[in-house]
Amino acid sequence: MEEKYLITIKGTMEQRGDTDTVELMTRGSLVHKDGAYYIVYKETETTGYEGCTTTVKVAEDARKVSMLRFGKQTSQLVIEKGTRHLCHYETGYGAISLGVSKVNVNTECQLTFAAGSTSIVGAWIFGCIVTPDVTRYAKNGKHVSLAAPIAVYVGLAMIELVGAMTAQATGNSSFVAATAALGLGILVFVCAIFCVWTTQDNNIYSASLSLQNIFVDTKLEGKVKHAWLAIIVAALAAIFAAVGAVKYLLPVVKALSVLLPPIPAMMIAEQWCVKNSKENQNINWVGIVSWIIATVIGQICVNRNFLIPAVVSMVVAFFLYWGLSKALDKSWNKEATGKAE
Repeated sequence: MEEKYLITIKGTMEQRGDTDTVELMTRGSLVHKDGAYYIVYKETETTGYEGCTTTVKVAEDARKVSMLRFGKQTSQLVIEKGTRHLCHYETGYGAISLGVSKVNVNTECQLTFAAGSTSIVGAWIFGCIVTPDVTRYAKNGKHVSLAAPIAVYVGLAMIELVGAMTAQATGNSSFVAATAALGLGILVFVCAIFCVWTTQDNNIYSASLSLQNIFVDTKLEGKVKHAWLAIIVAALAAIFAAVGAVKYLLPVVKALSVLLPPIPAMMIAEQWCVKNSKENQNINWVGIVSWIIATVIGQICVNRNFLIPAVVSMVVAFFLYWGLSKALDKSWNKEATGKAE
């Protein structure tokens, strides 16, 4: 198992007013499997367990943490909120049985550079994809050319910068908790209202347009008013936030950050590099094949913590779509090639 993570372990023991702290920094591995995170590292002389390998298993819902140590001194420790476990623990001076109960388990998973960067870039790319839904109402192309860069490079970049600075200043990745700790809770609440008012309405509008596209050639085509779809989307989003489901959103964001970037890359290739348009095809097989391959490569980059996966998948999708179109259009896009000739 590749040891590509820097792990810091800090243990503090308090007894009769005295505090003893041991801190270890080592390299190890992190794996997500079967609904849990596994942290594996080798003990050193600092902790007194040199020659042992320790595995920490953390449940996704953070209710349970298990520690297994193998080697010269074996131990098993299970910590679960609301449940008492009798555990075997080797201290180095002898084995003891520990009864552990009534504890709180606090976990926070930090992203790798690849996963974090591709989540940010993927979110930006998503914004670019849905921007035409709104900018089509601009009076002319010059307005779009002026507004889009300001919104992305100034507005969105400042939001990301403020979030990063707040997290660094407080050591808390939760923007709400971090700003509250800085005494800015009310101000941020007011700003959030305006943010939802001016930004999320665009997302709701784009989502309702997407649903209308899904209804094309079905029994629902033309029968559901656009306003009702917008209301339904907004209501579902509000319910999603109210029940606390936002904390499960990160895996979805990570997945979309790999799935979405190839799409604008293929759109650019189709517009500027491909000779024969596939606009009238019922199924664009070149696009589907290019998207699948680019997505798989992007996910591999995420798993390997390699570069910025969203950018890698975009580049791969662009050249794949361009190359496959040249090679396969005569057999897969006969109608368009015939017209072009």
